[in-house]
Amino acid sequence: MYNKNYEGKACDAVVKAIEKRTGKIRAHIRRPEVDGVGPPVDLRLKIGAQEYVIEHTRIELFENQIKMEVTIREILDYFKENLSLPFPSPAYYELQYPIDVSLPDGKVKRNRALKSLADWVCMNEGLLRDKMMCWPEGPYDLYYSDHSVCGKPDGFYCAFELRRWPDAVSIRQKPGSLWSRPIYPEDMNPLIRKRLMRAFSRKCKKLEACKMDGARTVLVLESGGPGLTHFKFRGDLLPGILAEHKNAPDEIFLVQTYHDLWEVVPLKHGNGHWPDTGMPELGGSYYNLNNSDIPKWLDSLPRPMREGLQLDRMHIPYEQGFAFESFEKGELSDLTQARRTEIQTGNGT
Repeated sequence: MYNKNYEGKACDAVVKAIEKRTGKIRAHIRRPEVDGVGPPVDLRLKIGAQEYVIEHTRIELFENQIKMEVTIREILDYFKENLSLPFPSPAYYELQYPIDVSLPDGKVKRNRALKSLADWVCMNEGLLRDKMMCWPEGPYDLYYSDHSVCGKPDGFYCAFELRRWPDAVSIRQKPGSLWSRPIYPEDMNPLIRKRLMRAFSRKCKKLEACKMDGARTVLVLESGGPGLTHFKFRGDLLPGILAEHKNAPDEIFLVQTYHDLWEVVPLKHGNGHWPDTGMPELGGSYYNLNNSDIPKWLDSLPRPMREGLQLDRMHIPYEQGFAFESFEKGELSDLTQARRTEIQTGNGT
């Protein structure tokens, strides 16, 4: 079942990202809100010789977002247990759904609806794969899905859409993988901005008090859904929000927790922020040449396919500090739960 309290693990993901960037390790982690020493921030620690203070906040983009995430987590858990994933296909698939998606009440009805949706996905994945077998050879844009199927499986009041991208490897996805994404209304930006402004105003004041003693301030935005991942947020909303907060933290990270592989996205580092820095050049890569920065699923690909990706030519046009990082949820520690002796020495990570 979905765990809505990921504060400790989200902070651990950010600390790992900073450790990787700086080449230093953590020490002396404490929780001022609990121990009552200093300004009441969520976490305080050292990475190398530098003092860091961290504030975490979870961004809910709309009412009942957590309910939607619980529903989708239940659907994905059912898929994981009952579908043979990845599909035997070179394509990448995405199951899209409205933000008010829900399962029927009652265990019997819920299980029946889940099975109906799983059967619908399998049937239509097969249809899309058959279409691909007779699809004319290029030219076509690999970054846009070439076909989709819409339908309303039994037990659901809403429709789903299964979309296909013909060449998963070309868009840096695992062949045959299935992901999910909510479809947001077109007028979501004003609501997102309002919620972000409220979070920034509250958290920036707490962090500002720590700058006086030389600490580097970090704001962690946790998102349980993909609504904050789009370039529209980073390009349109973030600059305006930062312009209205002259006391903005030194660093801002977005931690996306809606899949088992979490992504840590640096939004602000020093005076640089999206979209002025960190945007990939056309045809550029998100990954560093160092193999440790290449997505973990690449290790499972056959060598000819890996060589076909030309990993030796991958580069990252980001300025220093703006490379994405990813961590498996299971490898992260809950820094709000670790024993004091563990987190002070770093042994709890």
